[in-house]
Order: sequence, then C-alpha cells, then structure tokens
Amino acid sequence: MLAAGCLDLGESRPQELWRKAEALRDELVRWHMVGHLQRNKVRRTLPMISWLHSGDSERLVTAVAETAQQSPTKLPVLLEVNVSGDYSVRFPSLTDEGLSDRYGNGQPSLVYQGSIEAIEGARSEPVLVGRTDQHEAVGELHQDLDEITTARELLKKIQVSCKRNSETASP
Repeated sequence: MLAAGCLDLGESRPQELWRKAEALRDELVRWHMVGHLQRNKVRRTLPMISWLHSGDSERLVTAVAETAQQSPTKLPVLLEVNVSGDYSVRFPSLTDEGLSDRYGNGQPSLVYQGSIEAIEGARSEPVLVGRTDQHEAVGELHQDLDEITTARELLKKIQVSCKRNSETASP
C-alpha cells in the first residue's frame, strides 16, 4: 500500500494499530482509528492517529477531548449521531413486548460495505449489507432490509474515489 502512495491507513482494533504503527514508525503514515475505542486506550492511541472515525459516546469524546488538550495537534473526530426520532410501524419506539428503543433514535443503524482499489481514478460504490435493531445491543447484524427505503436511495448517490496525493506523488 505504501509503495502505491497510500499513506492514509485505517485500523479497527487499537492493539493492532499500535503494533502496525510501531512497525511503520519510519514511514509517513497517517493512521485512522476506524473501530470502537475504549476510554482506557485513548491516551496510548491518540498520539498515533490523524483521525478518530468512531466518536460513539459522550464519555469517549470527553476522554478524547481531555487527552487531546495536552497536545498542540488538533485531532479530527467523526461523531456518530442520530437525532431523527423517526419512528414508524416497522421501527416503533416500543416493541410488542414493551422493550424501548435503546438509543432513542427510532431507526436501526445501517451497515455499508465497500472497497477502494489503490489506483488513481478507481471508483467504488458502497453496498448496504445489513442493519442493527434499535431494540438490541449493537453487534447483531440483520439481513432484512425490506423496510429500509430512504437510506437505500441516498446510497445510490455516494461514490468513493481514489486520488493520489500530489505531495507524495513521485515525478
């Protein structure tokens, strides 16, 4: 990947990121933490990353902010937020058994998958591969996508492309 000019690399597990960052410490890699980050791993992980893609709780974001204040470098953090409150017959606020929506957002989380070839100009269109249930703990992926409508239409408009960074392009 590095030989192809890809300097932005992602990892979903902090321990793997630590290991890989150490192995590639002499390279100009910009690491992206794309998976869940536990608060007890923030202090060790933050100095290694250029982006945090998984600001998924107030407690985590607070821990990141407190740790980042000790560094002169700014860290971009992508937050996971859903405030739609968009309940429907298919996605009700309460189940027939009386279970409430765990996160109060009215919708399941949608899981998209895609890949990008490390070739300049290559394009990729993500694919909707599953959803969570707002009444269950996150982690269970459901394949039933029949009632997912708006997100499926929005997905058709998303394209990801690969562009070589002019700063790292060889003459």
